[in-house]
Amino acid sequence: MKSKNPGVALLVLLTAYTWTGCSIDAQGNRVIGGPGFGEARLYEKPSSAIEIKDRSDVINRYLARKELAPIEGVWVMDSNHYEVAIIRNNTEIYKEYDYVGVVTDTRVDSWARGQIKMLLKETASPHAYSGAYFDAGHNELGTMFLLSSKNLIEFSVPDQYGNQHRTMLVRNFPKESQPQRITDAETSSGTGFFVAQDVVATNYHVVREAKQISLSVGGTSMQADLLLKDAQNDLALLRINSANLPTTVVALKGVKCLAIGNSDGARSGDAVFTIGFPLSGFLATTPSVAQGLISNASGVDDDPRMFQISIPIQAGNSGSPLFDSKGRVIGVVTSTLNSKAMLKATGTLPQNVNFATKSSYLRSILSMAPSSDCAESGLLKQSLTARDMQDHYASSIVPIRVSR
Repeated sequence: MKSKNPGVALLVLLTAYTWTGCSIDAQGNRVIGGPGFGEARLYEKPSSAIEIKDRSDVINRYLARKELAPIEGVWVMDSNHYEVAIIRNNTEIYKEYDYVGVVTDTRVDSWARGQIKMLLKETASPHAYSGAYFDAGHNELGTMFLLSSKNLIEFSVPDQYGNQHRTMLVRNFPKESQPQRITDAETSSGTGFFVAQDVVATNYHVVREAKQISLSVGGTSMQADLLLKDAQNDLALLRINSANLPTTVVALKGVKCLAIGNSDGARSGDAVFTIGFPLSGFLATTPSVAQGLISNASGVDDDPRMFQISIPIQAGNSGSPLFDSKGRVIGVVTSTLNSKAMLKATGTLPQNVNFATKSSYLRSILSMAPSSDCAESGLLKQSLTARDMQDHYASSIVPIRVSR
């Protein structure tokens, strides 16, 4: 396929603005170009445009301080020949595409800053984009772009001999240290529960990259460190720092641990409960209880590590114990579907589609932890109500506050 000549200097394109950066040559043609853009070219698309001067200009105009789609950002190719900014296509250029990839830096003489290197269109899959890639000779090559992780794009294009060549792009902006936080850019919150007198279980994502971890036990604030992690199954064990801290030692003496049950016996339709600290800073400071069902004994794509549960959960519930009707912990509340992504992909908002890591994986990490004495919260023979759960087990569940 011949190129559409993407050598058009970029030019992100909002018709409501007053356009600048254009001039008229002696023959009356509109010309786009300027310092740092290499040779100016005739603008062949029927749309006005503004110039993109450099990488910082792209970030400041189209990426910084905005809610970005997963694909948006600045990316570097694995060959290190190009740096490309993928931004939403609010232009008349290739208007059938949702995003354009604009060269912000290059080591290839035939390319200049501001030229369109990639075209991307959303599909029914939130991680796959149909589109085109322009090679070194500005030939348009159809391909599929796969967002294989939040910081990696993969795609394949044929080389001059027709062999498929796999290419990767690594995210350069926004940085990993700039994720959205539950409350603000510095702190986040979650829930944990006692599995030993000085050990608390939670999700690994709650404490990942934490500089400081604090918990509140019976009104006493105390510090904790990461003891063990299972990043693959999103589990972590925290050890409370109790040495030479009399108030902490006293607070921990009354701690009761939750009994870890066998998740293998749980089935779809079983009643389940959770207690946690959702929306810290907005809702009550005391633990909240909720109940629901195991909707499915597997997670997304039949993931056997997860339960799908109907319990309503919010930010801050991560790390909460999932109880069966006898008060045994059969899982750890972990995640929920991304409502915005599902709305975009399916046109509907998911309701109470949430997930918990099964307790069999928690048992595995507990087997590697040093044991310490801890009286278990009593199990009752009869099935429990949500009120029973709150009365018997809330004192074993703690809020976690993390500083990064």
